Amino acid sequence: EISHLFSQWGAVHTPKVVVLTDGVEEKRFGWHVEAKDPEYKKFLDAFLPNLVAFLKLKGIHDKTYFHVSDEPMLDHLEGYRYAQSLLKPHLEGFKMIDALSDIDFYKKGLVKTPIPASDHIEPFLEEAIEERWVYYCSAQARSVSNRFLTHSSVRNRIMGAQMFKFDCKGFLHWGFNYFYSILSKGLINPYETTDSGDAFPSGDGYSVYPYGDEVVESLRLKVFKEAIQDYTAMNLLAKYKGKDYVVKLIEEIVGDEIRFDFYPYFGDYAVTYRAKINQELKNLQ
Repeated sequence: EISHLFSQWGAVHTPKVVVLTDGVEEKRFGWHVEAKDPEYKKFLDAFLPNLVAFLKLKGIHDKTYFHVSDEPMLDHLEGYRYAQSLLKPHLEGFKMIDALSDIDFYKKGLVKTPIPASDHIEPFLEEAIEERWVYYCSAQARSVSNRFLTHSSVRNRIMGAQMFKFDCKGFLHWGFNYFYSILSKGLINPYETTDSGDAFPSGDGYSVYPYGDEVVESLRLKVFKEAIQDYTAMNLLAKYKGKDYVVKLIEEIVGDEIRFDFYPYFGDYAVTYRAKINQELKNLQ
């Protein structure tokens, strides 16, 4: 996954690029440079062909995803279109993914693989998107799944069943180890400051804790791993019994239908349906 090639919230500016010239570091690009600055186009025209060649040399080009700009809104559409036009000549054949919530970016052909927020996904579910993704972050605090410190573990783990039912192939993750205050203006100690300095819901910015030169997994990350393992087990059983069979099995145990914005917030039903799926798979041997 390659970092966004334009700034967040509309591709108005360039990302931070530090250039080393004669042993001296210079912040050549960043939020102080507009996206339409001709010098940034020159940079991309020089940088991207070399990056593509490197990815092909390493044999990972077919597994590489590029981003234009994170979370653009509808009034950013033309700026996003311009930014994409600078990348397209160099990145033909690569997968382009972006977190967004407005279906127009997909319908106008700007994003072939959109990643809608879980609380804005409904219009996207009605489209025949070839590779469906979903994401959540600090804004997805009501009804939908998330892994804030205040959430029950089942609100975290249900994502596996939701992705399975609605044919999501990917999940875009935020955040792993953002140990900063908002806009990265200063470091925080996540053991003491859980909300990135009163910026996000507690636990939103990180799923691990620093421990020397390593990190320690949070309970929330371990539960999310179980969600992905649930998703894998569901897909495996569906190969033998069909998707409808597995969805019915899950929802009978849950006691209700599963939607992105509707599911029981508490209970041990995820443990129960996983055990049932495991038993079904064992019976197939």
